[in-house]
Amino acid sequence: MNERWLFRGPSRSVALVVLFALAGCESQPIPTPSQDAAPLAPAFASAVIAYDEGDGEQDCGDMMPLCDELGTCGPTDLLGEPDEVAYVLVAGGFVEIAFLCSSMIERGVDASPELKLWATVPEGGGAIVQVSVDGATYDEIGVMNSETLEFDLARLELTDARFVRVLNTGAEAIDIDAFEALRNP
Repeated sequence: MNERWLFRGPSRSVALVVLFALAGCESQPIPTPSQDAAPLAPAFASAVIAYDEGDGEQDCGDMMPLCDELGTCGPTDLLGEPDEVAYVLVAGGFVEIAFLCSSMIERGVDASPELKLWATVPEGGGAIVQVSVDGATYDEIGVMNSETLEFDLARLELTDARFVRVLNTGAEAIDIDAFEALRNP
């Protein structure tokens, strides 16, 4: 099922701030998807856009970092490479992250994931995972559970994405250590 989610209220200002921050990133050509292409290097989330720890949405739009800095707003445990220090995403909570100066790139090969979540999901737990090109409109890419932690952009017919939202739909918390773009420019 492909659902569209649009930001409303304060989140819309976050999307605009993020788009302006991206304008400052050094532009890199996006490779044309190819089955014969060599794998691109992995990249890790660089900024927290918004989150909810059960006490209301926290908007990080006023604190967007530059491309070469990790974000300082929100749960920084989500940023950078996996380090076994996880952020606890409470039941009913959400988190939105960005790859500010990189992105996930679809290679045009079915069943070749472009996004990996370094997470521990309890048995019976789950979360909706959504991706976005612009940080304003999100599409559901799949459901994360204890066995599904990698996602393929081809499922949505997207060639790239820079933003990820995870909505914990389970009754228990999920530990998330990192977001990895497996193929990026």
